[in-house]
Amino acid sequence: MHRAAQLVARGVSTTTRHALARALEHAELVKGRRSVNEMQGVWRQMMRIFARQGMVSEALALLDDMKACHVHPQIDMLDMALEAAVQSDYAARIQDVLSYYAPEPMHPLTILSGRHVANWTPTTYTHLLHHCARTSNFEYMILLVNTARKRAVVLGEDALLHIVRCAHQAGEPRIAYDMTRNLFNNASARIWMNVLRTCAVHMYAPGIQTAWEHSRPLETDEGLLIAILHAASRHGYTELVSSALACVPELTDVHLIPAWEAFCEARQFDRAMDVLGELHACGAETPPMARLMRKAAESIDALKCASAALLRAPRSVPSEAWSAVMYAAAELQHMPTARILGYAAPQPTSGIIQAWLQCCLDTKDRAEAERAWSFMHEQGITPTATCFERMVRMHLMQEQYEQAFALLEQTKQCALVPTRRMYAAMIWTCWQHNDERWRDLMQEMQEARYEPGERLRALS
Repeated sequence: MHRAAQLVARGVSTTTRHALARALEHAELVKGRRSVNEMQGVWRQMMRIFARQGMVSEALALLDDMKACHVHPQIDMLDMALEAAVQSDYAARIQDVLSYYAPEPMHPLTILSGRHVANWTPTTYTHLLHHCARTSNFEYMILLVNTARKRAVVLGEDALLHIVRCAHQAGEPRIAYDMTRNLFNNASARIWMNVLRTCAVHMYAPGIQTAWEHSRPLETDEGLLIAILHAASRHGYTELVSSALACVPELTDVHLIPAWEAFCEARQFDRAMDVLGELHACGAETPPMARLMRKAAESIDALKCASAALLRAPRSVPSEAWSAVMYAAAELQHMPTARILGYAAPQPTSGIIQAWLQCCLDTKDRAEAERAWSFMHEQGITPTATCFERMVRMHLMQEQYEQAFALLEQTKQCALVPTRRMYAAMIWTCWQHNDERWRDLMQEMQEARYEPGERLRALS
């Protein structure tokens, strides 16, 4: 006991020093009586202090004092000493404490035989699982859990919390979810909140919805809400997205963009347009439209749903959304949808005209291209180089393609640089028709610093 007292020379709190002083005074009082029971009380009081403070050297010294008195420490004393070792993050000292549990030397931490764990209590397992969580020792955590199951040891909530945190650090959300659901009955909302964080951060879709439901009514912090929105967005969990949005006091693009992607992924285009309208109204940058275009192009029915959602959107949505659905129409070669959206767009732009002309190209519909071109001029829209390029390519499909050269000149007159694709299409068409003008076009293309590519270089 005096060895243990002497080790308390290092810095501890005043409260701890007073508690130890009282324990030592008590020890001096009972020393002369040689009452083992009373000494046990003093030892336990000191060990409890060492456990809370992570004073593993002192805890081991106290165990040695007890051994010198021919008293074998009770299991709860060993558990407290183990807690001190875990608090200190000293693996070698953990081994030293564990050696007191069994009558023979302990094997390395990777091996757990029945002889060595026979005296372990749920508290022993909990402290070791805490060590696993602190050191990210996922493999040993699995070994501990399997050993406890085999020996029918019932682990408590603190143990489960350490398991979940260890799985989180190891990037194993499925393990955290499965153990919480299958190994422990009626885990608390606090545990499920940690499972929710693990599943959201690591994008484990099967666990997110269940963990969200079981973690209520605990409040979710901002960072976790954003992680949930991103994970739910990736998998199209729209109801979870709506529930998470309802917990956000002030919506910003950080929350709305993943919600937009989730509704697109689930092909709930009306809700997607509502969110897009909110983004537009708050002045946020327009998110990428690739997902909207991809989902709208999955089928004619999806295209019609996306088109109808645009036409009845209660708020103004950016023109990029109209262009995206029109590109989906081009991919499906569904000209009626492109035409309806082209004329109905509340704010026609050159981007919308480009998408309209792309659909004309894909369907080889020259008459529709002429209508789109005329509509562009009627609306006072300034054509881009891409608009000129697509109209040129439309004329190149005809037997007589002189109009393509006229449009090339108009492009230059508008102070626009003809696109590489415009030059490439015109050169190739002229060469196929033995039209020597392809050489001049090749020269222009090189002067514009465009790379001709292997096919065009082979012509010369």
